[in-house]
Amino acid sequence: MEQPKSFDGVMNNIHEGWPTFDDFKQESVFIDKENAKIVDGLLKKYRRCLIRGAKGRGKTVLSRVVGFNYYKDKWKIRFIDVQEVRKENIDGICRYIDRIEDENFLFIIENAHASLEEITPKLIEHEFRRFTFHDRPK
Repeated sequence: MEQPKSFDGVMNNIHEGWPTFDDFKQESVFIDKENAKIVDGLLKKYRRCLIRGAKGRGKTVLSRVVGFNYYKDKWKIRFIDVQEVRKENIDGICRYIDRIEDENFLFIIENAHASLEEITPKLIEHEFRRFTFHDRPK
């Protein structure tokens, strides 16, 4: 991965995980409004939110629900799956983030636990961007 994936690209591709745009349109996604509101509040206050839980507990779904809500409000959403980032591409991804001037940008960072020493700390340095990080305990 040389640059973050677009929300449209991820949400229109069933091979990129669940839920997709179609799942939202068909109302086949349980939306935990309480947790989505908590994540939104943390993003507004701190610009970051760590969503932590065991595998299969809904971290990705919660981030996509929040992302979908921001998307409906005309925000730009980008995905970074840390497991797909090669070490030599980390600086390029950070430069991509640095070049963004639009305030209405949200980054969804999947599998943050896979790179706690490499890309995750560099992303946290971008204090004017909004991020959700998915992490799971080892």
